Amino acid sequence: MIDLYLPKSWKGRILAIGCGDGYELDVLRARGLEPVGLTIDERELGHPDIVLGDMHDIPFADGTFDYVYSKETLEHTPAPFLALRELSRVLKPAGEYLHLISVSLEKQREIYHFSCFPDWVWVDLFLKAGFSVDRIYEHVIQIGLIGKKQEFAVRGFSYDLNGEMNRIPRSLLEL
Repeated sequence: MIDLYLPKSWKGRILAIGCGDGYELDVLRARGLEPVGLTIDERELGHPDIVLGDMHDIPFADGTFDYVYSKETLEHTPAPFLALRELSRVLKPAGEYLHLISVSLEKQREIYHFSCFPDWVWVDLFLKAGFSVDRIYEHVIQIGLIGKKQEFAVRGFSYDLNGEMNRIPRSLLEL
């Protein structure tokens, strides 16, 4: 599946979120990339290129990766915007991404698909998180989005869940 979408020009470090058993990491390495897999499941740590971590708090420095990739992972997060902001943070300026996302009604019925949105919602989330959406691949149960980190994302836009703007005013709590 990766070979259908992954640009042949990509060479460099790539972060694969939700990488499973590491099979796709081997495919990425065979394509000339330097893959690192990120998983939240300790049972998937058998592959040497997989690290434990949460896509909402990625354990890498800003601008570590040239590319970010995921296949049917983002729809499993209850906070996709926050995950996308983290993915933007670890990408180098003008870094590129490829995300394959489940969008079908059948997938929405599965309890572990928290964010199985229609394709237009995903496009909006990517744009708001600081990415361009340069190409969209549509299939019956999945879309593929490909694009770049936008310049304004580098200037430090962040969304702070604990910030003053996200607190309920005490006066409302007393009503």
